[in-house]
Amino acid sequence: MERTGTLEAIETAAEHDLLARAFRDRLQRLGIAATGGVLRVESAIPIARGLGSSAAAIVAGLALADEAAGRPFDPPAALADALAHEPHPDNLGAALLGGLVAAVPARPGSSRGAAAPGAAFVSEREAAISDRDAPIQPGAAATRALRLFRLPLSPDVGFAFAAPAATLATAAARAALPAAVPHALAARSAARAIALVRGLQQADPALLAIAFDDELHVPHRLPLIHGASAARNAALDAGAWAVTISGAGSGLIAVCEPDRAAAVASAMRVAFDAAAGAASRAAGDLSSAAGAASRAAGHLAGGAAGEAIGFVARPDLEGVRVTGSRHRVAGGPARSTPAERGSA
Repeated sequence: MERTGTLEAIETAAEHDLLARAFRDRLQRLGIAATGGVLRVESAIPIARGLGSSAAAIVAGLALADEAAGRPFDPPAALADALAHEPHPDNLGAALLGGLVAAVPARPGSSRGAAAPGAAFVSEREAAISDRDAPIQPGAAATRALRLFRLPLSPDVGFAFAAPAATLATAAARAALPAAVPHALAARSAARAIALVRGLQQADPALLAIAFDDELHVPHRLPLIHGASAARNAALDAGAWAVTISGAGSGLIAVCEPDRAAAVASAMRVAFDAAAGAASRAAGDLSSAAGAASRAAGHLAGGAAGEAIGFVARPDLEGVRVTGSRHRVAGGPARSTPAERGSA
């Protein structure tokens, strides 16, 4: 594999790379033997920052395999295959469909929550329902009944993202969560989910502030992200309606008026850098040995060098798509020349 963009930092061998594994496994399910070659991949999605880079890689690998096999991309089949690589369907759904996507599982062991084959999803939008607004139900490879569908997202909601230089491993973020929560807390969280859907549909600052006041994961994960509290306060001071952890972290996502998004993202980034700088100076004061000071700074700053990032996050409303042309190679999957190579 040849990786560029944010993927350059990945040192995983090709045989263990998520995109490559999804690509290879999908070809095998289609009865096509991989004959070898080079996968050239590029991404602008920050890695391990809570933006679903793993799900995007998996879906891109599946779409690329269908394209290589000369088949139209099949989202239901892709979802079933994707769940074999990533058991959490929320990011997979967004990568497949684009826009604001809900992933609704049935209760384990229950058949009542599973929708009948071909059941229609009624969109709240006045526009005609497109294929990407219809429900996707996983095939036999999935281990649970699941429906994916798009929800209305107001263009008057702006999104600002920022993250410290340090990453946060998803496994560590998940391990920080309690095994169970009180019933009252779960009930409040269900109400917040309703506020979130309505708030994003109507660009309602008050509802989004209620929705982002999370009790399920933010209190447990925020202390793992150095500078997150300061960055959240900076976002609110810059005009954000609400701020929360993006995915499992280490990034934060803020909602605001679209024309305030750049200022909010910049405020969070500056706060993260300031927190990292203070930690580095404190580490230097605690140690007289340069090597020991450097190690302490790395520990206090979260184990990563560099600067924080911050940018305006614009929702992709289309989901995965394949661009560019291809030509067939006898005995193997389709390949593209550098001039023809597209992207998924």
